[in-house]
Amino acid sequence: MGGALGVTSHSFGGSVGVYYKALHATPWATSPLPEQPEEPSCQARRFLRKSMFQLRCLRPEIWYVDRKGSNLDRVMSNVRKALEKQALPWLEALRDPEAALRAFESRSGREMLRGIMLEDFGGMRDSFARAEATSALALACGQPQRARDAWLRMLANPFYERTTPTRLEAERRLALL
Repeated sequence: MGGALGVTSHSFGGSVGVYYKALHATPWATSPLPEQPEEPSCQARRFLRKSMFQLRCLRPEIWYVDRKGSNLDRVMSNVRKALEKQALPWLEALRDPEAALRAFESRSGREMLRGIMLEDFGGMRDSFARAEATSALALACGQPQRARDAWLRMLANPFYERTTPTRLEAERRLALL
């Protein structure tokens, strides 16, 4: 990866995620709860940004480490700052199911630069993945109407207007509510 981005193989990016167990408590849940979910499988994900200038790598989500590692102390100090200022407040806010539900209902995946994601909530608003997470969180909060509304918004999305297995599954899940 480093060569493709024009950085050393020591360079890296960082992200954090929240995995909501509520997805396994829905009427349609069939898969077991993973013991330790990997970050890519988290429903809410945040990609960290460096706050230091690095001439060798202008990408905001990549910390450049030189070949000898001589800048590693400075890089790790900046990573710690990103964890304290970006990751921990974000994780704390999304830990509350009601706050997470509001985020899933209202936020879109946002980009800081073209093609570089800041946060992700399981897909675009009104997508199947977003409806799945939103409805599970709504049920966990004791709000079945909000769960139904999530599926109805997804089904109203023109992308899903044709009868497909995805649409049929969404309709099945809606009927279970």
